[in-house]
Amino acid sequence: MKGKIIETAGKTWKILGEKKEVKVTDLAKLVKEKGEVVFQSLGWLAREDKITYVSRKNQTFVSLIEPELECFRSFFPLKTTLTKKTKAVKIDKKVKAAKIIKAVKAVRATKVSIKKAVKSRLKKVLKIKK
Repeated sequence: MKGKIIETAGKTWKILGEKKEVKVTDLAKLVKEKGEVVFQSLGWLAREDKITYVSRKNQTFVSLIEPELECFRSFFPLKTTLTKKTKAVKIDKKVKAAKIIKAVKAVRATKVSIKKAVKSRLKKVLKIKK
């Protein structure tokens, strides 16, 4: 059981580093563990002075203290999570790029086919006049 709590404390620490501040009630869902284990892992982190609690409008939020947040950033310098909006923008850019490439290829193909059509038409016209 102690190993599970320590493992969950690590997951909790990482999520708090990514999200900055989380409602205590939402934490179990984010960590994907039982609430009981998550609360014990919060106790572990609190005992080690790694987290702080804030109450607002009858809700309790938890976050890493600033030195721990800096430590998290040193381990994970790049943003470790992408929001749905960011993912959508990246996908949208890929789709737009693919459409542009497809359009350019179509234009090139059209130019080639126009050139061929003009050449064949000129050949026909020149043959008729001879």
